[in-house]
Order: sequence, then C-alpha cells, then structure tokens
Amino acid sequence: LGTARITGSLALAAERTAPGGALIVVYEYHHQFLTHADGSAVLRPTARIVKPGAQGAFAIDVPADVVRMDVLFIAPEHLTELFHFRRQLGVGDIEYRASLPSMADWRSHYYTYLSPQLENLIVEPRYRLAPHEQQLLTQWLQAQNERLAAGRS
Repeated sequence: LGTARITGSLALAAERTAPGGALIVVYEYHHQFLTHADGSAVLRPTARIVKPGAQGAFAIDVPADVVRMDVLFIAPEHLTELFHFRRQLGVGDIEYRASLPSMADWRSHYYTYLSPQLENLIVEPRYRLAPHEQQLLTQWLQAQNERLAAGRS
C-alpha cells in the first residue's frame, strides 16, 4: 500500500571524480506509536550510507515503519542535494534523479555544512549507523580532509 523502494540515478556535473566519490546518506524517521502532548507523533531517527553503483544508479529500500526520509546526495566538488520523502498510501516505488552541479567554493561548503553533519552521524549513537558504514564515512571524510589540506580541489 505504501512506498517500498526509491530508485534512481545520481549525475555529477564535473567529468573528473575526486577521491572518495559520491555518497548517499539516508536519514530514516521511524514511527513509534507514541505521541507528544500536542498530539504529534514521536519519531525515532536512524541513518545509513548508500554507495551509488555504476553510472550513479542507486536503490533505497523503505522499511514499513518509516514515515519520513531525508536523502542527502553528496560528492566532492559538487553542491549537495537533499530529497525529502513522506510515505503516502497508494504511491508505489519512487524514481528520483539527482543532478549535482559543480561548486567553485566547495571547501567552504565542506567545512561549514558537510563535515559537521557527517561527523555527527559517526559519533551520535541514536542514528545507529552500522560499523562498516561508520568506517566508510570516516574514510570519505579523511580523503576530503587530506585533499583539501594539500590544496587540491
């Protein structure tokens, strides 16, 4: 009855691929059957990392208890794109095509937006990021830090 999968592709404007490549960060908000005093639902956040495949193809399964997702598409030297999704009855699988434009001042974007957000995923236990995903994210961040420290863009 509801959406079970988000599929699509990730296209990058720049021809060259920087170290680390593209990543997709999926924030999932799970229904808890509890409500706040104002009647709004209590949601439990989790996160996971998806590595796009050949030609940028990706598939993201949507668990039955997830009522909302935020999908963050990131790549070195590209502007980040965010896709918000709310589960709707009667909407089958969703196809989404993300297209990330090149960004001239990516260094600033990385240090002020991406790095703090991604580091928070690693250290914050409420997101329940799997150990291999923590390692993948740590390696990606390390590759970007080394590249930016060396002055390469």
